[in-house]
Amino acid sequence: MESFANSFAGLYAKSATSMAREGLWRRAGGARAFFVDEIDVRRVPPVSLRGPVAVASRQRRHFVARDVRFPRPQISTCSSSRRSSRSSRRSPPSSPRRCTSKSDSTVRPARVARVAVARASSIAARRFETRSIISRRPLSIHRVRRDRFPRARDPVLTVSSSSSSSSVLPLPPRRPPADGWRDRWTKSSWKTSEGQDGDFELTRGKWYGDADADRGIQTSADARFYALSADMGETITNEGKSLVLQFSAKHEQKLDCGGGYVKLLPSTTDASAFGGDTPYAVMFGPDICGYATRRVHVILTDSKGTNQLVKKTIPCETDELTHVYTLRLHANNTYEVLIDNEEKERGSLEEDFEFLPPKTIADPEATKPEDWDDRATIPDESDVKPEGYDDVPPTVADPEASKPEDWDDDEDGDWEPPMIDNPEYKGAWEQKTIDNPAYKGAWAAPEIPNPAYNADDAAELYKFSDLRYVGFELWQVTAGTIFDNVLVTDDAAYAARFAEETWGASKEGERAMYEAHAAEKAKEEEAARAKAEEEAAADKALEEEEEEEEEEEEDYDEDATAPATPKDEL
Repeated sequence: MESFANSFAGLYAKSATSMAREGLWRRAGGARAFFVDEIDVRRVPPVSLRGPVAVASRQRRHFVARDVRFPRPQISTCSSSRRSSRSSRRSPPSSPRRCTSKSDSTVRPARVARVAVARASSIAARRFETRSIISRRPLSIHRVRRDRFPRARDPVLTVSSSSSSSSVLPLPPRRPPADGWRDRWTKSSWKTSEGQDGDFELTRGKWYGDADADRGIQTSADARFYALSADMGETITNEGKSLVLQFSAKHEQKLDCGGGYVKLLPSTTDASAFGGDTPYAVMFGPDICGYATRRVHVILTDSKGTNQLVKKTIPCETDELTHVYTLRLHANNTYEVLIDNEEKERGSLEEDFEFLPPKTIADPEATKPEDWDDRATIPDESDVKPEGYDDVPPTVADPEASKPEDWDDDEDGDWEPPMIDNPEYKGAWEQKTIDNPAYKGAWAAPEIPNPAYNADDAAELYKFSDLRYVGFELWQVTAGTIFDNVLVTDDAAYAARFAEETWGASKEGERAMYEAHAAEKAKEEEAARAKAEEEAAADKALEEEEEEEEEEEEDYDEDATAPATPKDEL
């Protein structure tokens, strides 16, 4: 298997038949094609422009796979009646030219060709149009014009690789409409038989910056397990280079308990059975559960298959807006965690993870010397307990107490005054201490090299040789998180630009819509509160009125039932 750096370097424009035979045309998660805007044409044999075409750059191997088709070009062939003599060639071409059009599937393209970027549909891509054909030369992709990155379209999986010679990095173009995302992602049957599985739904959410570009996949049902994965199209390795994993998450539901992380999985993964027990290489993203757990998980699997959690606590975002989470693993065994393109943590893989035993250990054969004095303080021999110190009782009889007048000694016994704390009592005597002049500090066994530590094992802690799938495996008490813009690459600068051109282009609009939504919600809640108070006041007034009516009726009944006064008594 080629290394990650070279995994996409050898792709040229090929016919559908040859690509199918060589296994080069395959889906790669949500991403399904190369898009180019301007290409130089050099030194490659003529190719068929009929059928799916894959395009790659030797210099900048950024890979975004989609369906691409070129139309059969109409070649205009013009000729005229010309004499072969030089004099006749100098004369103006007055004779009429005969122009015919023919379709040629193996025509040699021009030296410079502009290819209009087409937005691929979920099933079949729209056809590209070739323009500005200047001269006939063999086709080779030598340079990709670094143009502005069109906005992303759906929860896509993007895989990119670039050589170290790249200076200004191109970005992948607009992705296909999101309606076909289910064809690129595989839902696992994990927890289905138990009726505890949940489905992802495509949505832009309640607030967004771009109604089309900000659509992502959202957890849809509360208290469910979610498992979804996508094939990256190639088994890749980050040997000798960085590995960058990046995605966006929006906890629109104000997540109270649940995960929001992604996993990178090996080629041995069964996508249809992907679940909580499936081995993974990397797990990264936010995890929230109440106020106790609000952190970004960074879990890397070591060579023995043990999942190692970063020792540092990295806080995550807890609001209801979209945030971009980025993990960078570098070939020098360091890592970085970024949120919204801002660094939140960095460190050493060896120091911040328990991949390896410690370099040194305490000498098990060492013993503390007999003359080692580890007492920081010692008693002050000049401090002597005063005479009669222990004769002072801790409590004494209350001098202000007096015998009650109704106290009967025969019946109640001899009266004794109550006891109170003795103000003269100073507690148990303790001898003063002074600093020990012979103090040598706490004794510790000297450190020696750990025989279990192997420096060779520490050289490639960052390395993963078998990465094939990316997936979400989550449990959420309250559903509603929206995921989008999953990116796996080896270039940190590329990932940063990708984030700015996707999340960065929408964040202000999303925040404005969120604030408007929050204001409208607050207004509705205030109106509902005022209405409730008004109804409560009306109910209370009605109750008071009914109580008054009942009291009047009771008074009337009492008057009606009272005996009449005889007239002779008047």
